[in-house]
Amino acid sequence: MPLELEDALASQQGIDKTKKLAPNQIPIVDVGRLVQGAPGGAAEVAAQFVDAFTRVGFCYITNHGVPQPLIDRALAALPTFFNLPLDEKLKIPINQNQRGYLPMHRQTQIHGKKPNRSESFIFGLDLPADDEDRMAGLPMHDTNKWPEGLPEFRATLEEYWRALYALGPKLLRPLALAMRQPEDFFVPFYTKPDSLLRCVTYPGIDGDFDGQFGAGPHTDNGTLTILAQDDIGGLQLRTLAGDWIDAPVVPDTFVVNVGDMVVRWTNGAFCSTPHRVVCSRRTRCSLPFFFFPDYRTVIEPLPEFVSAENPKRFKPVVWGEYVRQQFSLAYDHFKEGQ
Repeated sequence: MPLELEDALASQQGIDKTKKLAPNQIPIVDVGRLVQGAPGGAAEVAAQFVDAFTRVGFCYITNHGVPQPLIDRALAALPTFFNLPLDEKLKIPINQNQRGYLPMHRQTQIHGKKPNRSESFIFGLDLPADDEDRMAGLPMHDTNKWPEGLPEFRATLEEYWRALYALGPKLLRPLALAMRQPEDFFVPFYTKPDSLLRCVTYPGIDGDFDGQFGAGPHTDNGTLTILAQDDIGGLQLRTLAGDWIDAPVVPDTFVVNVGDMVVRWTNGAFCSTPHRVVCSRRTRCSLPFFFFPDYRTVIEPLPEFVSAENPKRFKPVVWGEYVRQQFSLAYDHFKEGQ
């Protein structure tokens, strides 16, 4: 995240000025016909994505095809791990390939501010030891870590991950059309995407807000984020006008947002919206799935979004190198070389 954006976000960290959601401020997009493969389904969703991602950067999606009982089971599984003693969780410490357990207060998203009040368990594409990229030492390519003695926890979350990994490419089709590209635009960039599922718990707080967020103000680094959250709430977005608004829980939906790479591809036309999580007196759980492109993907503004009036605003970046540089700024285990 650019330092100038950090400064803008840090100056608005108080929650006392958070505004209520206006009608239709965060669109709700029905993706049922898209996931069913109906003719014209991708184009219908694309038009709504243009509105959502240029105006807000976020939307809710309904009829996405992931069974609600599976989502409920995945969220319900999280306490079986997070309620373990700390020394048990630390047996699978997070590494620089983003596999394992991230303890409380080990991520700081606004430099010089309080670290996040959250714990995470992170895993991704499970690669065997003889995987070509893993053997070559390509970062972000690894075998997942799992706690011992929790087979149902692992089975449930792996099932959930597979469902999201299958949904991601379907959502990329209308996103490509929204970006004025062919429907299969993203296919070459998602041959082996090391996408990550972050299982998060935000412990409840006893008193009033003290400046420590569950997740400090930030933008997402990748292409698409697909979020399942429990019924407690706490997610807030920063509008283009600079106001913070609550993003309420909408039953039977995922929250979907685009990240920094879509901003770069569209030369700033789409929004990678700053967002944060405010803790409450109840413990909150969520499951953000980060649908990342292949590590070596080179991302730069598309010609359709460049003109004399809007020249290129971003230099080309290699996705994997970009995200590791961002992680090195935010995560203690990158700074400490773990």
